[in-house]
Amino acid sequence: MIGMDRRAVEQTATPMDASIVIPTRDRPLELTRCLRALGEQQTNRRFEVIVVDDGSMPPILASDLEPLLNPRLIHSGGVGPAAARNRGVRAALAPFILFTDDDTAPSGHWVEAACAFLTTHPDHVGVEGRTESPKFDALYERSVENRDPGAYWTCNVAYTRDALLQLDGFSEAFPAAHGEDLDLAFRALRLGPIGFRDDMVVTHYPVSVSIRDVIRRTRVGSSDIVLRRRHPDRFPSRLPVRLELPVAMLRYLKKMLRRHRREMVGTPSRIARFAVIALGQFAVVVAIALKPPDLGDENGR
Repeated sequence: MIGMDRRAVEQTATPMDASIVIPTRDRPLELTRCLRALGEQQTNRRFEVIVVDDGSMPPILASDLEPLLNPRLIHSGGVGPAAARNRGVRAALAPFILFTDDDTAPSGHWVEAACAFLTTHPDHVGVEGRTESPKFDALYERSVENRDPGAYWTCNVAYTRDALLQLDGFSEAFPAAHGEDLDLAFRALRLGPIGFRDDMVVTHYPVSVSIRDVIRRTRVGSSDIVLRRRHPDRFPSRLPVRLELPVAMLRYLKKMLRRHRREMVGTPSRIARFAVIALGQFAVVVAIALKPPDLGDENGR
């Protein structure tokens, strides 16, 4: 939960323009790459970096990070990325709070682009940018990329601190680490617009995944149910929410097959891998749809 205590802001002698919050867990090399990219920002704005170590083993030490921008380090003990980000927000000293992930590398103009937009658009509550990825094999690797407004991913988004405090930050009620970024954005849009800057670029790096990894990750569908119930206006459908989830998975698999057809069906082994993944994912979402999670307060935080 985001607290409303501003004593930390009042106590700082030199104002910050931006605070960058990065949750991390068990990715020391990726985190180092991200921090090095932030150390190469081309801007005159003052910014701080807050690393929230959410249960890394072994835990990250401040001495591990000192050569890299000397970021502030918070240990959150495995509370999940939404709660970890909230702890970072609570510690932030700046009026603009930028979010990215430990497996990214923000471009040199990232901080400047976000701050410039929010400074010149005081009616906006946030801004997002373009997320790129090196070419990856969708059957064997996972990554994300987006060039259009409306993604609101926490690997490349910024909000005003006032908006985050007013909204009480990210919801910590989602059963899986998924959907809380969209939930926050949909709630934020009730306060004001979220802009888009094409030069606010983050590179998201691919990671190798096994068939088991891909199928197990499909369990985030439980959070999709919560998201759809909280924001039915964003997901218009004639189907009940529980039936929409398997239908959405079929659409996703069709889209993946169309987009990566050449790579996915190039050989019998690749066809077999895709078939196993597709059947496994569909089975998981059907199981979730038949036994939905405890939804709790669907309309609240």
